[in-house]
Amino acid sequence: MKILFLQTHYSHPVDFSWEKMEEAKKARERFQILFEKLEKVKDQRSIVKNVEVDSFKVRFETAMDDDFNTAEALATLFDLATYINKEYIEASYAKDILIELGKVFGLFEHMGCGIDSSRKEEIEKLIDLRNTARKNKDFKEADKIREKLSKIGIIVEDQKGETTWRIK
Repeated sequence: MKILFLQTHYSHPVDFSWEKMEEAKKARERFQILFEKLEKVKDQRSIVKNVEVDSFKVRFETAMDDDFNTAEALATLFDLATYINKEYIEASYAKDILIELGKVFGLFEHMGCGIDSSRKEEIEKLIDLRNTARKNKDFKEADKIREKLSKIGIIVEDQKGETTWRIK
């Protein structure tokens, strides 16, 4: 995974372990969840520049100018993701900056917007069928549909009367 390698300065050896690989996977999922969350609120786009968001870009560029310090630059991307999660007002502009900076590392190419509308409709249809089965207390059928979604790379999450999904 790219994130694992980016956490190490190019002049140092990579400290590989399966635990660190799992941490990198979870880090990637954190970005994935953020992009999917932002996709759902895309109607509330704000293109207003924000000085605080721009400061993340400056931090990123400074880290890269400092002997290609990818670990610090990646940390800046995580800090920006945290900021976006807390400050929804500038979410659109901040998301654009996050994507712009992530492209430097080849990150985020398949996140958040990596699903075409016909596939999305198919997934939503399966989710609706699953919800209907659950309402009818046909849990065997609901579990079959969840398994089918899992096989095509979709994680189903049930929360407070609402079912959401995301890409694995």
